Amino acid sequence: TEGGPAAVVRGGGPSFHSIRLDDEDSDRIRQDVADYVTHRCRASGTVVSHVCGGAESPATLAKFTSHISGLSRGRFLYLQLVLDLIEEGRVVPKSSNFKTLPRTLSEVFALSCNMRFMSAAAFDRVRPVVDVMLAALHPMSATEIRTVIGADFVYSCVPTEEFQRRLASLALFLVRRRDGTYVFRSAAWREWLRRTADGSVVSTKYTCDAEKGHALLALYLSRLPQSIGSKLTIELAYHISNCGQQMALLDGSMCGFT
Repeated sequence: TEGGPAAVVRGGGPSFHSIRLDDEDSDRIRQDVADYVTHRCRASGTVVSHVCGGAESPATLAKFTSHISGLSRGRFLYLQLVLDLIEEGRVVPKSSNFKTLPRTLSEVFALSCNMRFMSAAAFDRVRPVVDVMLAALHPMSATEIRTVIGADFVYSCVPTEEFQRRLASLALFLVRRRDGTYVFRSAAWREWLRRTADGSVVSTKYTCDAEKGHALLALYLSRLPQSIGSKLTIELAYHISNCGQQMALLDGSMCGFT
């Protein structure tokens, strides 16, 4: 919208204000970002200690606030995650230049995943869960996710207790809602984890394939013992149309959930 973050838009009807929440050059947003960083520092002596290297230094905190606010480009998710990492002691900023701080949200996601999953094999064990969640049309419960993944197995899937442990390890970017279903913590996590339509990837180590999720969901729906109604028929058609060549590859080893 032209005219700044609070421009007045006029048309045939009454005038109204249009506010751009993603305008990083807005003085209001810059002030909100600085206020949030200041609040987190005041609320946590641990953050102050790690930033200042010991005793509190107003000058160092001011420099830190200015630096991290600039890196955030108005993204509060970036600020929240970086400050969480600092508070947990996982990232210790150097007060001289703060070069140890991740510079983008993508770097924050990669760093967080590296700390949670110590090897590529560790993430491979939970990758099918993410594949299914990327393809799902609605939030799913733990039982539903396990059942869908189990559709690729002739006899049995991974034991329930082991599945629960693997699902718990995904708390970094999956959150359990009050009704027991799971969703991504934010759309940014979802987009970072998924393979793009043209096949390009953001992170080859953690990028997941929604086509495999579509194939598993289609296989699950096609194997339901009872006849499905019009709603599930539409869902089945949707997943089949989006699974590419993955359906032919399902054999229990494709999803790697052994």
